Amino acid sequence: MATLQTIVLIVLISTSFGNIVKQIEGVNEAISNTVIDKIMLELYNQRQLFNERIRELEQTISSQQRTIDRHEEHNIGINKRMEDLQKQIEHCNFQKLKETTPRKAENNTPLDESIKRNLAKDDAPNNKPENTITVKSTQGLQIPNTEHFASKRIVESNVAFSAYLDHNVDHMAAGHHIVLNQVQLNDGNGYNHFTGIFTAPESGVYLFSFSIYSHFRLAIVSLSVDGVNHTDIITYPYNDHGSMSSNTIIIRVNSGQSVWLQNIVSNDGEIWNNAFQKYATFSGVLLYQ
Repeated sequence: MATLQTIVLIVLISTSFGNIVKQIEGVNEAISNTVIDKIMLELYNQRQLFNERIRELEQTISSQQRTIDRHEEHNIGINKRMEDLQKQIEHCNFQKLKETTPRKAENNTPLDESIKRNLAKDDAPNNKPENTITVKSTQGLQIPNTEHFASKRIVESNVAFSAYLDHNVDHMAAGHHIVLNQVQLNDGNGYNHFTGIFTAPESGVYLFSFSIYSHFRLAIVSLSVDGVNHTDIITYPYNDHGSMSSNTIIIRVNSGQSVWLQNIVSNDGEIWNNAFQKYATFSGVLLYQ
């Protein structure tokens, strides 16, 4: 009987111990899963923070790049203004030098003695060329008779410009000023490549020439003097075939008047151009005063 009781007790103890072991294993598994979940949640939160930080850095870099681009454009504009100012200074210095340089004919500067001897022909009327007069002086010089030139007009100042467009212009509304931003020549500094306007530094008769190219849409461009239209050109692309047009005009422009190109159609006008294909151009030159 004692042996049976002992056996039963051992069985009960074994069963209880097995249950306890299973409970301990269940607790360990639950603890392990909880710890893993906490670690995974922490890793996920850290990843979210890293992604947010990366987005902030990307936005900062993009903003700084835009600022750099604006500064570069501003520097380009400053350099172009400095070039224009340098040309104006050189032109002013040239005009001042021309005004202050004495002329030999006005100052009666003596000629070289050998030239005097070769030119001294007071008593040789048959050797006078046509349209010349003899100056009765000790030199006996013969100079052209300029009386028949009195009606001819001359140009005292050099005024000429030429510019082109280095990019496309799209969606132009009526009245849109066309700014040809690349200058190839600007004698007299009358053309402003920031506004596309030529301001006449001298009164006189000017020759103006301009051209444009369109690839998809109609464009009608006029040459205006102080807002008054003087002549036009039109491009009419058809079936994906581009169209190019140009015009030339000679008109009188007074000093201080402004000349520019503008789109005069009411719908979307376009001009195709780039730095290598200089289709859109605007040029002018002072012919005479």
